[in-house]
Amino acid sequence: PGYEDDFVFDLGWETSAEATVTGGFWERDVPEATYFLEFISNPAEDLPVDLGNLCYVTGNNPASAGADDVDGGKVTLSSPLMDLRSMSNPVLEFSFWFFNGGGSSLPNDSFYVELSNGLEQVRLATYTVGSNEWTSIQLENLQEYLSLTEQMQVHFITGDDAAQGHLVE
Repeated sequence: PGYEDDFVFDLGWETSAEATVTGGFWERDVPEATYFLEFISNPAEDLPVDLGNLCYVTGNNPASAGADDVDGGKVTLSSPLMDLRSMSNPVLEFSFWFFNGGGSSLPNDSFYVELSNGLEQVRLATYTVGSNEWTSIQLENLQEYLSLTEQMQVHFITGDDAAQGHLVE
């Protein structure tokens, strides 16, 4: 038993952003590639091993790497609520693409994953180095982070430090 979402259907994921964000909002779409120098910054396709061709991307304008990357703050993608009370050893598996480059200094932005149970929220993982490729992760023993409830939700968050002007996808 468990939950799985390849984004073929809209199962109720929610997106939000800080009021200061000017671009790079989460959207469910077929990804459009962008490039910064010789590096691909936004994926050219959905994760090849899942169903369909849709995924959530931060901005999806193929004009250039800076045309629709995350700018000016944090954007959050939140899963639908899940009831994990009856699961003995729940595991969170996900794949992500994180690109952080350009700007006027070394890239300093991050992508992180948080888990909430309706009462509290904890950070499960933080990624600061962009890999500009699909990366698959498995986080085990979620019950060790916080109590499992019927109000469990996963949050995928990334942001841009506006003063540095880095590209964030």
